[in-house]
Parts: sequence; structure tokens; C-alpha cells
Amino acid sequence: MQEDAKSEDLKESEPRILPPSKLDYKSLPRLLKLQIMVSGVFLFVVAFFLGIIFTIFMQNTPFDDGFLNLIQKPILSASNIPTDAHRQWLNLSQTFTLIDRYYYERDKIKHKDMTYAAAQAVANSLGDPFTQFVPPERSAELSQNLSGQQVGVGIITQYNQDKSITIKEVFEGTPAEKAGLKEGDIFLKVAGQELTQTGDSNKDLTQLSTLLRGDKGSKVTVTLRRPSENNRELDIEIIRDSFIRPSVTVKLLPDKIGYINVSVFGSNTVKEFDQKVKRLTDAGAIGLVLDLRNNGGGLVDTAKDLLARFMNGGVAYYADIPSENEKFRTENVAENKSGLALYDIPLTVLVNKDSASASEITAGALRDRNRAPLIGQRTYGKGVAQYVVPLFDGSTARITFEKWYTPAKIDISKQGLQPNIVVNQTQDDITAGRDPQLDRAVKFLLDKEQIPPL
Repeated sequence: MQEDAKSEDLKESEPRILPPSKLDYKSLPRLLKLQIMVSGVFLFVVAFFLGIIFTIFMQNTPFDDGFLNLIQKPILSASNIPTDAHRQWLNLSQTFTLIDRYYYERDKIKHKDMTYAAAQAVANSLGDPFTQFVPPERSAELSQNLSGQQVGVGIITQYNQDKSITIKEVFEGTPAEKAGLKEGDIFLKVAGQELTQTGDSNKDLTQLSTLLRGDKGSKVTVTLRRPSENNRELDIEIIRDSFIRPSVTVKLLPDKIGYINVSVFGSNTVKEFDQKVKRLTDAGAIGLVLDLRNNGGGLVDTAKDLLARFMNGGVAYYADIPSENEKFRTENVAENKSGLALYDIPLTVLVNKDSASASEITAGALRDRNRAPLIGQRTYGKGVAQYVVPLFDGSTARITFEKWYTPAKIDISKQGLQPNIVVNQTQDDITAGRDPQLDRAVKFLLDKEQIPPL
């Protein structure tokens, strides 16, 4: 009996094995629950890192056929890596690796320069001048051009076919204007350093902008050649300062004609437009001249917002976006919630060969929808738009993603917009202070002419 009792005690002290349906996680000992949790986390972490290692292995090892190739294709597809480009991308990666491993002049290996050169070469290989890799310094300058808030000298530069860089515009009230810089001046030196002429516009413009940039209150001396004064060379000292680059300037011309110049389609342009143009309408302007000459574009949304001041809805342009399988997608004029409504006031638009991009969207819509005639010269012809994607080090990738057409479904690429009234402005006109294009626009408004057909 005693043995039987011991046997029963032993049975009672052994753990009970419950049926699976009666297992209760909450009733398990705390230590066991902790062990289960730690084991689960450990397995998850191991599986996660194994997955990363496997994915990297599959992306960095080419397989032509077989089972691994079947697995590799969906992994590449999920990573947005075209399967047929995989080997070529690996060639680039392996070239970098071999240079790191074997190149004999170790001090010449500069990974940043190598990477930038490769990115620029990739963009250039497409043959599209608007798809670009832009380094940080130039990216910052372009961003400031759209925001309007800057510290510097206050100019817009232009890269020429002869590799020289000229001043395209001097902003009013800026250090450059105070120092006496003028439109058309050609840069020779900055701070005593001669400017390189590599033929790479991004590189040469970046060098110039870097030399001109500096802290508020600092000084820089520029050496210029001035064609308007028999190519006289000048050394001019500029004191850098902060300024807000205006994107809209207005004035009331004789006979109550309002003149509006929009130099860029930036983030503050519409707000500036509403504030300044209201002064013209309050002064009794009977007609408006919208000057988009030398306006290289900017933000497309700003163009649609600006159109909303002149047209109550409707088509702004049509877009083809292959990555989204879109063909002639309608892009409408923005909704005008609280801005000026200038729907009935007579309007003319000035354009020239340097009117491009967002300014062509604006001019094309106003022309094709018979809201205003275009007066001047045929425009640049930039019928495409870009995504501007910031990269981790301040660089940007500018990728052409869409082609656009005017409301009449006209492709302006490389041919530009044809003005309703062609009027040329020569260099002699500019030097003498004459503006026959503006004169013709004012005459159109005062004579109450009808918009001539193209």
C-alpha cells in the first residue's frame, strides 16, 4: 500500500499533458513565455537578415537560366530593376570594385567624384537635355531660384555655345545691381580665379555659383568683359547680402495699360501676382500685358494656378505619361479659390525664344483657348516635364516623365509656340532701350483688335 501511495504521489507531481485544444498561453509559467517570445524574435531577426542577404545575392549575381533565375526575376521586378539591364548594372558595380581593389594611384580614387560622373553619364546617355543628375551646389541654387529667398549677389546666368557664361538678368535692389553689374556682362574671373570652360554646363555653372556664393556681408571681386562698352574689362567688388528675388514686377503704363512681368514660376509667384496685380486693377487698368519673355519655367502647378486668374476652369494642357499608361490625360486649370478673377479684362502675352516650360504651358493655354494673342517670337519648345527628386546628399535627379500638349493638342517640342503676331526685338533695340514687342501689345489693347488666327 505504501508503494502504491508513492506511485500516486509521483504521478501527481509529473506535468500534465493537455490536449491541444486546451492549451492556454496565459497559464504558462512566466519564464517559459519569455523563452517562447525571445525564440520567436530571434527566429524573425534571423529570417529577416537572411532575406536581405538572399535578396542582395540575387540582385548582385546574374543567372541566365535554371531555378535561381526563376526566383531572381520577381525579386528584380519588386525592386524596380529591369531584368535585361541587370547584367549591365553589375558591370558598373564590378568596375568600381576592381578600381578599389587594384588601381595603383590610390590617392586618385575619389568615390564621390566617381559616383557623380557615373550618374551624370547615365543621364547624358539618354540624349535628353532635361534628364539630369545635378550635384548639391547647383541643386541648392535651382531650389533657391524657385523659393526666391537667397543670400548672394542677385543674378541669373546663361551658358553659351562658346562655353562662356554671361549675365542674363540682374535683380532689382540686389548686391549685383548696387555694384553695377549689367545684363550681357561676360564672366572672366571670380576672386582672381579664371573660370574653366569644360563644355559641361552643369560643371561650369556649378563652379561659378560656388565662387559667387558666400556669407552675408562677405566680399567677392569679379572680372567681367562688357560687350556693350567695346568689350571693356572690369574688376567689380560685390558685397554679398540677403535678398528676396522677385518673380513678379508690375507697372502702370500710359493709357492705363497694366504691365506684368513674370520671371519664373516659383512657389511664391501666385501670391506675389495677386498682391501686385491688384494694385493695377485698383488703379483702373483697362488692359493687361503679361510678359513671359526670358521666363524659363518652373513649377507646373504654379502655371495652372496663374491660368486660373485669367480663365474660369477648363483645359490647361494634355499629358502623356508612359509610366502610368496615360495618353492625353486632361490637366485642368486650377480652381481659383481666393485669387484675382481677371476673366474679362483684355489681355496680351509677350513671348520670345527663351520662354520655356511652364511659361509655354501658360502661353499655350491662353493662345489655344482664344483668351489672349501671343506677341513676339517663337518660344523655346520644351514640351516635356520633369520629376525633381532630392537625393540623400543634396543632389537631385531630374527625370523627364511626361510629354505635354497644348489645349489644341499641339506638340511644341523643339518647335515652340508660334505667336499670333510676330514682332522681333534686336540687340540694337535692347541697347537703345526700345521694346517694339511691348509697343505692339499696347497697340493691340488700345485699338481693341481681334485675336488674329495662326
